[in-house]
Amino acid sequence: MSSAPQPPSPLDSQSWEEFSRRCLKSDPLRRGTWTARRWGRPAALRITCVVAPHGITAHQATLSACAAAVVAVVAFGWGSPLGWLCGVFALHAWYLLDHVDGQLARFRGTASLDGTWLDYLMHHNLNLLLPAAIGFGLARHTGFVAWAAVGLWWGWGSLLLGLRHDAKYKAFVRRWKSLEGELRLVGGGGGRPEPAYLPPRSFRRWLNWCVLKCYETHIVICGLTMLTAARLLAGEFGEEAAQLFVAAAAVPAPLLACNLIRRSLAQGETEAEFAAWFRLPDAAELEEVGDAWHIRRNDANDSRTSNREPAGKRPS
Repeated sequence: MSSAPQPPSPLDSQSWEEFSRRCLKSDPLRRGTWTARRWGRPAALRITCVVAPHGITAHQATLSACAAAVVAVVAFGWGSPLGWLCGVFALHAWYLLDHVDGQLARFRGTASLDGTWLDYLMHHNLNLLLPAAIGFGLARHTGFVAWAAVGLWWGWGSLLLGLRHDAKYKAFVRRWKSLEGELRLVGGGGGRPEPAYLPPRSFRRWLNWCVLKCYETHIVICGLTMLTAARLLAGEFGEEAAQLFVAAAAVPAPLLACNLIRRSLAQGETEAEFAAWFRLPDAAELEEVGDAWHIRRNDANDSRTSNREPAGKRPS
């Protein structure tokens, strides 16, 4: 009976290289954020190497990350500089464990949609609860109750920024459930242009890209880390900097999310992305009949309905 795979010692360079290859995503030095590539994944890999021999599962690592997130929310809700310090340490622990669960799943070959679903639930909860806790903590610390509303406003915006993608894919599933026939899945989104982490070239899109990057969790964690140091070391200046940071993050968040949703609707981005992922069979067309979608064969073999035609909704 074969035993479960065991991680190597980091001193064994060849075994460590193989262990890293099994645990990390493909092309780990190019894909993902800078903090993930240069710090998060390498540091998490050491943790994975330590916990893997003890039978820790990917789900358990995700739940441990959830526990760290709860500690961070409670600590930031306390509002004091010491509370922020505890919260920052908990957030960094969450960030590392958020990489460990995927590495454990890939190492053991147990990666599943259930694990991905649990991971997304954790992220959406943190997007809402962390800003709300920060605002509540500032209200408690300063006695100015309006900070609680500011935190909720920020949390709502962060939640919308994340949910707009997940709601899009739920719309995909709804169409699949009402589909009669088969579509062809095109891996990679039908040939996506360039990696999402590359900034756009036009100034307006570049500015929008920069603002969106500021709401990514790793950027927020870095900002909170620096502000915590300022609150501990710079006294009143640090307090003012922290309040300015929260206000600057909160005010545009829902407005930015609502504008992106408006633009997505105006440009039909959900239909376009569905069409990029899913293609019709040869000589077929997609039509809506009542509440159902039908793939109707076209015997004429019209070139307009070849396998290059996307499966998005046809314009009327």
